Amino acid sequence: MIGANGEYTFTPAANYNGTVPTVTYTVTDGSGTNDTSTLNINVSPVDDSFTDANETVSTLEDTALTGSVLTGTTSVDGSVSVVDFTVAGVTGTFNAGQTATIANVGTLVIGANGEYTFTPAANYNGTVPTVTYTVTDGSGTNDTSTLNISVTPVDDSFTDANETVSTLEDTAATGNVLSGTSSADGPVSVVDFTVAGVTGTFTAGQTANIANVGTLVIGANGAYTFTPAANYNGTVPTVTYTVTDGSGTNDTSTLNISVTPVDDSFADASESVSTLEDTALTGSVLTGTTSVDGSVSVVTFSVAGVTGSFNAGQTANIANVGTDQRRWLGQRGHFQRRWRHWFVQRRSDRQHR
Repeated sequence: MIGANGEYTFTPAANYNGTVPTVTYTVTDGSGTNDTSTLNINVSPVDDSFTDANETVSTLEDTALTGSVLTGTTSVDGSVSVVDFTVAGVTGTFNAGQTATIANVGTLVIGANGEYTFTPAANYNGTVPTVTYTVTDGSGTNDTSTLNISVTPVDDSFTDANETVSTLEDTAATGNVLSGTSSADGPVSVVDFTVAGVTGTFTAGQTANIANVGTLVIGANGAYTFTPAANYNGTVPTVTYTVTDGSGTNDTSTLNISVTPVDDSFADASESVSTLEDTALTGSVLTGTTSVDGSVSVVTFSVAGVTGSFNAGQTANIANVGTDQRRWLGQRGHFQRRWRHWFVQRRSDRQHR
């Protein structure tokens, strides 16, 4: 507006800067010819402040995250763009478009247009070090903002293999059911275990008594000890145990134990007996003889001065011992001396398996 007294006011449009179109005005003194002049106005730019909001985002473990740090950010002075960024704990400043490697956490790149990609390291979860980035509108003061990223854990599956072991009769078996078992989510441990045919669930560290078979204890660290009952041999009832990594679903495995028999030694005492002339003699050479492996029996026998070995149940003829004298020995170890025969019988030594 220009008043008759020559005063004028120019009000620029919001955020306008530059040359205003030429203004031509006419001046009169009330007499004769008027005069024409121009008013030339220029609007100088000033730095208009702008603000870029901080970003807080999250992603799942093992899942890349993408987005833009400039979403919703504008400036009247011009288009906004990212200049550079830094990562807490990582040395240096990264220009827009460069990739920052965050040790054991992941990688991050932020483009000039604000688009970013964060790729977490395998199985990493937790808070990513704070990212600070600089935004410019090409005029005056820049703005600094932060990008805060968190990685949410997911349950990584793991598997514990079944165990099959053996031990000798009367020999304890030791080992570890967690050998070679690991999980990305954390250390693995045994929670509890059961034994087929035995009532109840045993917490890691408790001892299970398996009637007539033995005892078993499995620790939280997977270490186990099976102590077989005296002279037991055969298959131990299946043991089922639960393993956890402290995150999500647990795993269930089995421990299969077998006890291999061994030959238990036994001794049979020598016999010294007598009888009267012309009187038969009977008895047993196995009286008081036992074996944990099974019932004992005579296999063979021989008589000094008589050729050959006689199977249990055969008759040994002993020449010149008496008129037609013979001897016999029962299969259960019973023997008799009488005229005509010695007769020998014994049962075989059978192991109970």
